[in-house]
Amino acid sequence: MGDSDSENEGSQTNVSRLVIRPPGHTGKAQKGHLAFEATFESANLGKVDFVQDTEYDIYIRPDTCNPRHRFWFYFSIENTQADQRIIFNLVNISKSRNLLTNGLTPVVKSTSRPRWQRMPSSHVFYHRSPAHNNAYVLSFAFCFDAENEVYQFAMCQPFTYSRHKLAMEKLMAQSFNYVYKETIGKSVFERPIDLITISNPDNINLRREVTMDVDGDDLGSDFAPRKVKVVFIMARVHPGETPSSFVIQGLLDFLVSSHDIAASLREHIVFKIIPMLNPDGVFLGNQRCNVVGQDLNRAWAETNKFLHSEIIEIKKQLVYYDNHSKYDLDMVLDIHAHTALTGLFIYGNSYDDVYRYERHIVFPKILSQNCEDFNCSNTIYNADQKKSGSVRRHMTTYLSNEVNTYTIEVSLLGYEDHENRQIIPYTDMLYAKVGRNVTRALWDYYKIVATIPLEESSDEESGIPKPSKEAVRPKSVSIFRSFNMDRFKQVEKQRQQTAQTFDDGEEKAKMDPKSRNASVSKSSSDAKQKDFVRINSAKFRKSFSVSFEGDTLDNLSSLSLRNDNSSIGENDYSSKTETSGRASGKVLTPIVSLELDDAGHSELTRSVNSSEKQRRVTIGSLSRQKRYHLW
Repeated sequence: MGDSDSENEGSQTNVSRLVIRPPGHTGKAQKGHLAFEATFESANLGKVDFVQDTEYDIYIRPDTCNPRHRFWFYFSIENTQADQRIIFNLVNISKSRNLLTNGLTPVVKSTSRPRWQRMPSSHVFYHRSPAHNNAYVLSFAFCFDAENEVYQFAMCQPFTYSRHKLAMEKLMAQSFNYVYKETIGKSVFERPIDLITISNPDNINLRREVTMDVDGDDLGSDFAPRKVKVVFIMARVHPGETPSSFVIQGLLDFLVSSHDIAASLREHIVFKIIPMLNPDGVFLGNQRCNVVGQDLNRAWAETNKFLHSEIIEIKKQLVYYDNHSKYDLDMVLDIHAHTALTGLFIYGNSYDDVYRYERHIVFPKILSQNCEDFNCSNTIYNADQKKSGSVRRHMTTYLSNEVNTYTIEVSLLGYEDHENRQIIPYTDMLYAKVGRNVTRALWDYYKIVATIPLEESSDEESGIPKPSKEAVRPKSVSIFRSFNMDRFKQVEKQRQQTAQTFDDGEEKAKMDPKSRNASVSKSSSDAKQKDFVRINSAKFRKSFSVSFEGDTLDNLSSLSLRNDNSSIGENDYSSKTETSGRASGKVLTPIVSLELDDAGHSELTRSVNSSEKQRRVTIGSLSRQKRYHLW
């Protein structure tokens, strides 16, 4: 069975205190006559059929007003006998391609053991059943080990609407001055859509004119105020994808903490977070749809206030911050849980503009270095028309070109441990850890793009001193961000002690200072030839070009993102002088470079040669601890 209608769709309502008596039995139910219950919040159980004393057929209730989606289930059983062994057949799952074939098993808890635990895979079977028209059936065997216990079963750990409200109440009860909660809209059933704003109060109230460069120096009146970056994060658009709520909870807990990284992010970034986008579907126990059977992640292109009221106001918020004069909407993250793939991965967009695409893939690469569970093989960049109604696909064309939209997917099962050749199941804590790792990746990303100063949180521990503020910056410089070469040289020096990303043959390719000076002198005589200072690693390939004017390195005139096609390879660290405009056929992707004019190049070469320094720089030394390194 694929994602299609079935003859056994199950009831359109959940079962209510259904006691199964064997055929021929009359009178009061006895111990061992199982009582099924699914009238509580987020529950899903449509029908139960008695097969024999030790076997029951169970039917999932399809999403309200949409019979195609049947995967999530959540129900309780009581009135059991001690050591009673039962086989349950879940017979109407609508997705045949799922993680049940890779070891995904239901979770269970009981009154005396309130922690959700996954059932052992030896007791769970996903198979084609001749007794059910050769359809895929999930069968699991379970032994009820005690009487007077209430057992609960679910596809994965539930995260209910009531739990969400309780988490919001606890968050606001802490009275942080950098956390704000507002209701930006309501669902079809009038449940509020909460928007959590986390940032420095000055950023939120727009009391601060941001005129500081990456080194903390005042740029003066000639520099326009920098817009405050806004990151929009949303989760739980699909009710059955409960892991996304644990991820967003871990992200929220970390952002409001006193950790240095969290404080640094709050100081420079405004976070807009919607923890539960589809509260109606969550409350009802649906898999993908809201109360009127609409998949909200396919409705962004054509919204209707009666069918998609949940996303109407969110769309307005995105447009508002995208067009704001003092805010700069920079990134939109939509967090999901995947039912067919393992690990953590990202769905991104593909663009005809190669420069935009190169910028777009930077954050996923940084995230991959912060998360040991990241699965690069599942990460995809596409322009799938079938998903044109999703927030990722639609908003990338609806918003400005500078906004990056991603779908973050985390597996319903776990992630692969390649060293031990096993799958490690996700728990509540591991899902929360994913949320914390996303914030760390955002911190690394915004340090690289110079939104967060390099001095914050990392430099003191990494041994990089702050640059001197005695240098006078020319007033004629016209640039939206300053680049301090003293700072650059300090980072270069620190990199030599910590970076491990260069090829093994790098040392052999070194030239002595005399020959290097001769080579540089020869190359600078040709106005068309330029050399590059490489800020590179094996995985970071975004072009970042800085041009210099005048006789000094501090006389910086422009900063632009560009695509450098002059590289002779993605891991090229050779000391050969390259000719601008000469594109080699070996180029796989552009790498990060600083392009200098002749005067700037000569000055930088003298500085580097005088101390016999390598000409390549990595970003790895910017991170505060080794476990947070970028590449």
